[in-house]
Amino acid sequence: MEIDIRTLAIVLAIVADIQAIAFFFQYLINKTYRGIGWWVLGSTLAAVGYVLLLLQDTNPILFIILANTLLISGAISIYIGITRFLDQEENRWIIIAILAVFLISFFYHTYGNNDITVRTVIFSVTLAIISFLTALSLFGNKIRSISTSAHLIAAVFLAYGFFFIFRAVAVFAIAPVDTLFTPSLIQTATFLSSLIEGLFVMVGLIIMVNQRLNSEMSEAKEEFELIFNTSPDAALISRLDDGIIVNINDGFTAITGFTGEDTIGRSCFDINLWADPVSRQKIVAELKKKGFCDNFEAEFHRKDMSIFPGLVSAKVIILQDILHIISVTRDVTERKKAEETLRESEIRYRQLVDATVEGIIIHREGIIKDLNERACELFGYSHDEMIGKNVLTLAAPEFVETIKEKITTGSEDSYEARGLRKDGSMFWADMHSHQIIVGGELYRITTLWDITERKRADVALQQANNKLTMLNSITRHDILNQLMGLRTYLELSKEDVTDPVFLGYIQKEEEAAETIQWQIEFARDYQDIGTMAPKWQNLSDIIDSATKQLKPSGSRINVHVTGVEIFADPLIEKVFYTLMENSLRHGVHVTQMDYSLRETTDDLIIIYCDDGVGIAIEDKKKLFLKGFGKHTGLGLFLSKEILSITGITIGENGEPGKGVRFEIAVPKGMWRSTGNSA
Repeated sequence: MEIDIRTLAIVLAIVADIQAIAFFFQYLINKTYRGIGWWVLGSTLAAVGYVLLLLQDTNPILFIILANTLLISGAISIYIGITRFLDQEENRWIIIAILAVFLISFFYHTYGNNDITVRTVIFSVTLAIISFLTALSLFGNKIRSISTSAHLIAAVFLAYGFFFIFRAVAVFAIAPVDTLFTPSLIQTATFLSSLIEGLFVMVGLIIMVNQRLNSEMSEAKEEFELIFNTSPDAALISRLDDGIIVNINDGFTAITGFTGEDTIGRSCFDINLWADPVSRQKIVAELKKKGFCDNFEAEFHRKDMSIFPGLVSAKVIILQDILHIISVTRDVTERKKAEETLRESEIRYRQLVDATVEGIIIHREGIIKDLNERACELFGYSHDEMIGKNVLTLAAPEFVETIKEKITTGSEDSYEARGLRKDGSMFWADMHSHQIIVGGELYRITTLWDITERKRADVALQQANNKLTMLNSITRHDILNQLMGLRTYLELSKEDVTDPVFLGYIQKEEEAAETIQWQIEFARDYQDIGTMAPKWQNLSDIIDSATKQLKPSGSRINVHVTGVEIFADPLIEKVFYTLMENSLRHGVHVTQMDYSLRETTDDLIIIYCDDGVGIAIEDKKKLFLKGFGKHTGLGLFLSKEILSITGITIGENGEPGKGVRFEIAVPKGMWRSTGNSA
C-alpha cells in the first residue's frame, strides 16, 4: 500500500511549525545573532504553504499559487537567514530574479496554460537553485568555530538540490504528474526528502548556534584568564588532594617572590608556602564541607622565607575531572600594621595608611573622621570633602540599610556592597570593618577593595553558562518532541504498509529514531556531570534509591555496604542504576545481584556481582568506551565519567559465563565510616 501523500503533507506542516517554534526560541535567546529571525519567517511561510496545499481543493488556482509561492519564499528566507548568520550578505538581485522568473512562469502555466507537470518542473528547479545557493553560502563560511556543522548542513542542502533536479527530469521525461496527491514513488520520495531535510536542517542549525555559543564561552574563558593574570592579589590554582600547583598569576609572584618556574608542577608543601600547614588542612576541610571559603586568615612564606599574613578566599573547581582549588590571597600586611598603629598612636602615621592599596575609612557612628588617599580616589572626593560625611551617603541606595545595621550591631563580618562616587557612578567593593577604641571612644575602621571587574567577569561567565544550559535544554526538548511525532507517524505508516521492503525501511527508521533519543538523553545526563559540587553521600541509601527506580522483578538484590559514605558527584546514583539495568538487560538469566565492600591499603573497593552470562573476554577492553554495547553504548561510559570527578575508578574482572564482577575503587579521603555498620 502506498504511503498517503496528504499524511506526509500534514507531517511536513507540523515539522515546519516545530521548526518555527524552535527557531523562535533561538531568536529570543540569541537576538545578537543576525539571521535567526529569517529562519523563523522561513519556517512559518513553509508551514502555511503546506497547509494551503492541503486546502487547494477549495480554491485550486488561488491556493496552488499561494502555497507554492510561500514554499519558495520560505526557502529564500532560510537562505537569507543562513547567509546573514554567517556574517555574509545575500545577493539580492539574484533572489529577485529567481522569484520573478518563478512567479511569471508559474502564473502562466496556471492561468494561461494549466499544466501541473510543467509547474512541478518549475517549482523543483527553483527550489534546487535556492538549495545550491544556500549550500554555497555554507561552504563559504569563514567562522572557524562552526565550520564542521556548516559543511554538514551544506551537504544536506546540496543533496536536497540534486534530488529536486532529478525530480524535475523524472517528472518531465518519465512520470508526469496528474495531481499533487496522486500516490507515486516520486511524489512519496519528494515529501519524505523534504521531511528529512527539514529535520536535518533544524537540528544542524541549532547545533551551529550551539557551536558559536561554545566559541564565545571560550572567549569568555580567555577574558577570565586575563583578569586572573592581571589581578594584584595572589591567585593560585592547585590540586585539592596533594597541593600540586597548576598555575599562578603575576600578583602571586609580586607578593611572594615565587615565579612560575619555582612553583608549577610542584606541591605547595615542597616550596614551604604555608607557614603552618595545618591552615591548609582547615581550608581543605571547609572546602569539602561547603565547596568554598571566604576570608580565611593565614600566614605564608615568601621566597626569601620571610612571613606575611594573607586573607584567603577559595573555591573548589573541576579541571580535567580532577578537584582543584582556586584561591585568591590578599597580602594584608599593611592593613595589619595600620590597625596596630591606629590602636597605639591614635592614627599618627598617615603616610603608612596612605601607602596601602586598600581604601581605609575611619568613622564614628557613621561620621567620617579620617581616611586614606586610596579611599578618596575610589569615591572621587578630596580629603577635605570626605571629612564629616556620613558613610551612608557613599553607599548605593539598596545597601544603605545593610551598612546601617552593620554599624549599629558592630558586626565585623566581611561583605560586599556597591559604593556611590561623586559623579554618580557606582562600583563594587569588598568591605571589612573592625572596631577600635581611641581616646576612650569607639571608632570603626573600614577597609575596602574595588572588585568591580571581578564582579563583571563573574556575571559574564554565569550568563554565558545559563545561555548554553537553556539552549541545550530547549534543543533537547524540541528534538524529543519531533522524535515523538516522527515515531508516531512511523507506527501509523506500518499499519498501511504491507510491502516487506517498505516495512524493513520503517523498522530501520524506528531504530534510528530510538538511537537518536538515547543519544539526546545521554547529552542531558552528560551536561549535568560536574554542575553541582561533589558531596558526602550514604552508599547504602544511593543503592536503595537506584533499586527503587529500577523496580526489578524476579531478581534478588543483596546489599552489604552499610556504614559508609563516599564523596562523589550527586549523579553517582546513575552508576548503580546502570550496573543493575545492564544485568537485567544483558545478563540473560540474572536472578541475583550482590553488593559488598573490601578495604585495601589505598582504596575502598565496592564490588557488584550478578549470576548472569558475564562479559566476553574480547569485550572487556572496550566496555567503557563511548558507543560500545548492545543498546546505546552510553551507560558505562557515562558511569566512568561520573566516578572520575572525585578520582573514583571502575573496572570489570568477572569470569565469562559466571556473571559480571565490577569493582569500584574509592581512594582515601573520598570515603569515610559513619560508625553505623551492621
